Amino acid sequence: MGTDRRDDDDRLLEELVVLRERLTALEDAERRWRATEAELRRSRRMLQLVLDTIPVPVFWKDRQGVYVGCNLPLARDCGYGDPAELVGKTDFETASAKTAEAYRADDREVMETGRPKLHYEEPQVKPDGGAAWLRTSKVPLRDDEGRVIGVLGTYEDITERKLAQAALEERTEQLDRFFSVSLDLLCIADVEGRFVRVNPAWEQTLGHSVAELEGRLYLDLVHPDDWAATRAVAAALADGKPVVNFVNRYRCRDGSYRWIEWRSTPFQGGLVCAAARDITERRRSEEERRRLEAQLLHAQKLESLGVLAGGIAHDFNNLLVALLGNAELAAAELPHVSPALPYIRNIEVASSRAAELCRQMLAYSGRGSFVVEALDLSEVVRETTHMLEVSISKKAQLRYDLAAGLPAVEADPTQVRQVAMNLITNASEAIGDRSGEIVLSTRVVECDRAALAATEVDDGLPGGAYVALEVADTGCGMTSEVQRRVFDPFFSTKFTGRGLGMAAVLGIVRGHRGAIRLDSEPERGTTVTVLFPASRGASSANPDRGSVPAGKSAGGTVLVVDDDDSVRPVTRLMLERLGFTALLASNGREGVDVYRVRQGEVRCVLLDLTMPEMDGEETFAALREVDPEVRVILSSGYNQLEVVQRFAGRGLAGFIQKPYRLSDLQAVLDETLGR
Repeated sequence: MGTDRRDDDDRLLEELVVLRERLTALEDAERRWRATEAELRRSRRMLQLVLDTIPVPVFWKDRQGVYVGCNLPLARDCGYGDPAELVGKTDFETASAKTAEAYRADDREVMETGRPKLHYEEPQVKPDGGAAWLRTSKVPLRDDEGRVIGVLGTYEDITERKLAQAALEERTEQLDRFFSVSLDLLCIADVEGRFVRVNPAWEQTLGHSVAELEGRLYLDLVHPDDWAATRAVAAALADGKPVVNFVNRYRCRDGSYRWIEWRSTPFQGGLVCAAARDITERRRSEEERRRLEAQLLHAQKLESLGVLAGGIAHDFNNLLVALLGNAELAAAELPHVSPALPYIRNIEVASSRAAELCRQMLAYSGRGSFVVEALDLSEVVRETTHMLEVSISKKAQLRYDLAAGLPAVEADPTQVRQVAMNLITNASEAIGDRSGEIVLSTRVVECDRAALAATEVDDGLPGGAYVALEVADTGCGMTSEVQRRVFDPFFSTKFTGRGLGMAAVLGIVRGHRGAIRLDSEPERGTTVTVLFPASRGASSANPDRGSVPAGKSAGGTVLVVDDDDSVRPVTRLMLERLGFTALLASNGREGVDVYRVRQGEVRCVLLDLTMPEMDGEETFAALREVDPEVRVILSSGYNQLEVVQRFAGRGLAGFIQKPYRLSDLQAVLDETLGR
């Protein structure tokens, strides 16, 4: 009995242990289930939170069309404040019957075909009765075994876009009638820069038909140089800023360009409305006016610089007369072994170089010293070929194209050679270290006033036949800025440029009543064309010497009329050195008075051209009134051609160029007085 009882107690204890273990396992399972359920609730809340933050409505339904879930934007569209309020309902409870039936048909199509239906537009009646347009996408929902169990969808309200499109269509119809009668260029363009609408005036102006333009990028027609400005205007319009008085160029059907002036403003729906006018003729007139104004200003600048250069050269020449004269006189007084003699010779050399600079300045001013004769330009070039060829780079090839039988030009051969040398040297420097070609050519050209007015300086030259000296190179070319300054004194593109360069060339050409045309582009070379007026016959620019035979002068008295205090004393000493007696007068009036009293002993008058109060021309006329047979040697640093032309046929006995040396003075006196 006792044993059986113990056995029962042991079994009962074992059962209790098993039950406790099972209870513990159940408690653990319950804890895991509750944790899983909490995690699932958190995941659902997180999923709902994510869905609610999506700005577009999202929903999913079962096969019966019952909402299983949705996000907050959809619930609000259906008139609910919480997505949970929509769960369990159908579209027939949230929308009109017609709209709900349309939704149900779309759901069935997606679930039956198993294919998505994306981005389709459909009308909708809102709960408040208003009309709306939706852009919807729906895809089938499947279970783990791939069976379709519902539909997932989203949509976008495109009502405003539809309304804008309808309004645009209505306005387009109105604009069509207005466009068809307007003489101005009217257009509507989209944000991508394409013509949406244009009027028939475009075809009348540019030649492109309306059909060719609509849908085309307007930048396709804009001149490439205007692309950047046009894009900037398009950006301003995209920012909502109107643009007025914008001008660019549009290509015509025949390839030419017309200037178009625009007024543009942003339009509804991101479009741009613009009105434009063809201002090509007005632009051409304005450009011609500006060109003429710039040409006039350029001519005035050159004229002013020329006057300045001529004035400086005149005064400097007077100083050089004193320097050279005193140096020569001092050298003549010194023995050949004098240690001071080399220094005096250095003064003479420096003075000669300064005189060359003066000649360049006078050439720039157009009043340089010319010895004019009838020339064949081709022959002058041929005689200079060796000097030209040694002046250029070894990488440059010099080629000639010289016309035969050219009409003569009245020019100074030395100055013409200087022009050719300067142009060839510049062409060689433009080619530099790379290989290139220089072509020097001559020919006859007929120039009308329009062609001459387009040259660098329009001096009012008459139209007619001109002989051209042209130098073309394949060098680096010039920018427009360099071209504007190339004729300025001392301007150079070289690091260590010096001298007057092209300024002197221009002065020489102007002094010969010629013109220069310059054509150049960067990296495309330069062509310089010098035009000399063709002569109607051989002419001599030598002064009228009268009937005095050439020979040796035999002393006597010379009246020196010069306003410069440094010229008169040294000229007197030079004359005395040559065996003459000098009478001095500091101005024209005093010179006439002296000659009137002592004309019987005065063999000739050395007369300065440029003096205050009474200049050389007036003094010459007054001397001729006193004595028609008076012999006058004119002294000046200015253009001999100009002097000769001014005194032609008036009995001028001679001319001496300042600054002059003792030998120059001896030569002109010998030629004028003879013996």
